Amino acid sequence: MIPPWLRLLARWIPALLWMAVIYYWSSQSSTPSPGWLVSKLAHVGEYSVLAALLAFALARSRRWMLLAWLLATLYAGSDELHQAFTPQRHPMLSDVALDSAAAILGLQVSRTLRFRWSWASSLARGGRR
Repeated sequence: MIPPWLRLLARWIPALLWMAVIYYWSSQSSTPSPGWLVSKLAHVGEYSVLAALLAFALARSRRWMLLAWLLATLYAGSDELHQAFTPQRHPMLSDVALDSAAAILGLQVSRTLRFRWSWASSLARGGRR
């Protein structure tokens, strides 16, 4: 039998690893400039995935969506603060707002997939259509 603390840790590992990836990307001071649109799309991808992973980690909480959004937004703020100390990087409040909106997108996708998964599982067990 797997101890509960190990199950909890296993749920958090993907989100923590993704946060480390974001931190690494933010630490790079001499990255080639991909252009404004690609940069903003990267923010959307980073933080929608982070929010979905946080939602997975918090799945047993009653307020998993709110907590996941709050944590993703706080991490976005800390990421921009981190960039203030990284050479050739500049913190932008607008990036925090974009990351926060991207987190909402990731949570909505996560919620939709969770609903569809539970609906499909219900059908597989002989539930109603």
